[in-house]
Amino acid sequence: MAVKSQAIADLLAQFPGSEECSLSEEIPGEVAVMELPGKKWTMRFDGSATATSYGLGIVLSSEDGDTLPLSFKLGFSCSNNAAEYEAYLTGLTIALVIGVKHMRVLGDSNLVVSQVKGDFALREQSLVAYRTWAQRLEQEFQTFNIEYTQRSENRFADALATLGSQMSIKGKNTLITVSRQEHSIIEVLRRMFSKELK
Repeated sequence: MAVKSQAIADLLAQFPGSEECSLSEEIPGEVAVMELPGKKWTMRFDGSATATSYGLGIVLSSEDGDTLPLSFKLGFSCSNNAAEYEAYLTGLTIALVIGVKHMRVLGDSNLVVSQVKGDFALREQSLVAYRTWAQRLEQEFQTFNIEYTQRSENRFADALATLGSQMSIKGKNTLITVSRQEHSIIEVLRRMFSKELK
C-alpha cells in the first residue's frame, strides 16, 4: 500500500493545483483524499497528438455539480491512440486518488472505448500495457461504466487536450484560470469609475 500511495502522490505532485488551505501539517508528505461516499462521477477524456506536440484533457464531474477540469502537456512523443489511452488512464488514476468509487466514463475515442469494453481486438502491440492497466484500474471502482460519445459532446475535454498540446510551459506546470465574464469589460469599467465619469 505504501508503494501505491507514493506512486499516486508522485503523480499528483506533477500536477499541483491551487489549494485554499494546507492539506495537513501533522503528517508531512501525506496526500489528503476527500471523502466521496456514494457520489457518482463522470469522467470525459481526450488525447491530442500532432507531429510535434501531445496533450491530454480530462474533465471529472460529480452528480452535484463539482467539476475538476485538467489539461496536461506530454513531455514525450506518442501516437494519437496512445495519447487517448494516456488521458484515460490519467483520469482514472486521479479519480481513484480523490476517492471516487462510482464512475461513468465518456470518451470520443471509439478505439479506446471499444478495446476496454472488449468489443475490438487489440492489434497495436504498443497499446497492450495501456489496456492491461485500464482493466486493472477499472476494477478498483465499486461501479464502473464506459461509453462512447460523439466528439461534439466531448468539447471540454477536447479543448483541454488541445490546450495542453499547444502550450509552451517553462518548468513543471503553469496555472490557467478560465473565468466566466457576464458583462462586457466596458460595463465593468463604467461601474468601477462611475464617480469619475460623472
